Amino acid sequence: MFPTPYSSPSDAEPGANADEGSRAPLAFAPSQVLVDHRPDGSTVVRSTEALRVAPSTLFAWLDRWAAERPDRAFVTEPRPEGQRTALTYAEAAAAVGQLATVLDARGIGHGDRVMITAPNSIEHLLWALAAMRCGAIYVPIAPHYVGPARDRAKLEGLLVRLQPRLVVCADREQLSRLPAGWQASTLQDLGESTGAGGSLGPPPVAGDVAKILLTSGSTGAPKAVPYSHGQMTAAMVMTTQVWTFVEDDPPVVLDWLPWNHAFGGTANLHLVLCAGGSLHIDHSIPSAATMGRTLAQVELLRPNIFFAVPATLDLLNDHLAADREAARSFFGSVRAIFSAGAALSPPTFESLRALSREAGSEVTLLSGWGGTETGPGATLVHRLDAQPGWVGGPLPGVELKLLPQDGKQHIGVRGPNVFAGYWDDPEATDAAFDSEGFYATGDAGRLVDPVRPELGLVFDGRLGDDFKLANGTWINYAGVRERLLTTLGGAAADVVVGIPDAPRLVALVWVREGATLDEDALASVLSRYNRESARPSDRLLALRPLASPPTEEELSPKGQLRARQVRELRRAEFQDLLCEKPREVSRN
Repeated sequence: MFPTPYSSPSDAEPGANADEGSRAPLAFAPSQVLVDHRPDGSTVVRSTEALRVAPSTLFAWLDRWAAERPDRAFVTEPRPEGQRTALTYAEAAAAVGQLATVLDARGIGHGDRVMITAPNSIEHLLWALAAMRCGAIYVPIAPHYVGPARDRAKLEGLLVRLQPRLVVCADREQLSRLPAGWQASTLQDLGESTGAGGSLGPPPVAGDVAKILLTSGSTGAPKAVPYSHGQMTAAMVMTTQVWTFVEDDPPVVLDWLPWNHAFGGTANLHLVLCAGGSLHIDHSIPSAATMGRTLAQVELLRPNIFFAVPATLDLLNDHLAADREAARSFFGSVRAIFSAGAALSPPTFESLRALSREAGSEVTLLSGWGGTETGPGATLVHRLDAQPGWVGGPLPGVELKLLPQDGKQHIGVRGPNVFAGYWDDPEATDAAFDSEGFYATGDAGRLVDPVRPELGLVFDGRLGDDFKLANGTWINYAGVRERLLTTLGGAAADVVVGIPDAPRLVALVWVREGATLDEDALASVLSRYNRESARPSDRLLALRPLASPPTEEELSPKGQLRARQVRELRRAEFQDLLCEKPREVSRN
């Protein structure tokens, strides 16, 4: 169905970047906001730019590029022999229409759920789009739900709650792990049924549910977040209104981020589709061992924007700092690096910027803020002078409400990118919105500079992450964590500071792959951190590396430590640290 071999882009192809040190800076829309200080103490911040009209569904963009750029690669994937298979826009449009009729012939239509458990692939994408095209609801779930170490109760609970009409598995091994009683197929078996099919019913409309994403479930059972067709297109229109550079330089993206999460499967994939770019699937989950392969793919495929979580960018920085030729190649095509999921540490931020300058092609470092429930982006950096920790201002059509709470400002969000409520969970939906319809995110933020609100926000952590010590002092968890990571200077992949109701703060360090932290180095970090901490309650009694590598339960989908799980599972390690003798802090 899609046998096209892929060749690396030519300089004439839209989005293919020649290696040129004199390239123009990225183009952005001006950053302008309105600020309303209310009598109740809240502050509402909104963009001055109105949201443009968005198409009803993603298929308007697929049909457009199939007509205007029929031979451009929409998505490519690696083949075992080291080459790539490409799906062009023309092939994608034709295949989606055909596969949608196959699903329709199976009796799958408007409102039915089609759950896909397979990893990212061209086949996965085609069946996902086909499901949405015939009016069904695409539900991607992480492959680990049907993996060898699956949680049977959690899987069965998801199936009962979502009631999928069809479950599509990667292979027969996954299929064998599904509970009995559900209509299911493998991608291969489903593909072999493509001979059947007939006419297709009316297309979906903007208000129809297109997709359901699951939250991480880090604090309990995952919640199901429905996305309407109109919500997804509005989210991309507001993005391209401020990132105007994608109109002249369509995004070329090399991406491993899973499609069952909002970052990879909505923000990145939909941006490529909206702007007529190309997405190259990377099956190498970034690590110290695989980063070399990813950089080789960058040299071959020449992406112009690199999306990643901070842990990946720390690894990238290490490799580029150690190999200046690789840095020249990387920055010869990559014009922007986007970090999401958490703040990029200031040392990594400044190092990547310096490496790009040295390579002769200064990179623009971007970030944003949002979540699964906000489609996912609510703010985006769209200026060249952004600093570490900035997450940008509200996108066109988005309103942010900053409400004082526990010494911080809680962020509420309202706009066409925000979900309408959790799937089949009215109680959670009622609790998620305030009386004005703002979604209560649980995140805290503040203006970079109240005098210059156009600079946007700084993310100030999760309100639920803050805790009290035994003496009643509140700990700003995000602030302590960020300062400690900065002091560790890139040697740590992450840290967890704890524990609530303890007499002092202690921390466990997840040492980054390839780095070393011996006792002397830890003592030096501890001394420096405490010396630079003005608040006595923020100073650490002790810190040490994790006694063993983090488990899957302790890691978020973005590769960061889940503080709550780490504290629960490693309580003995924290208690041992609390028994250590305090080190005297010199303030000189």
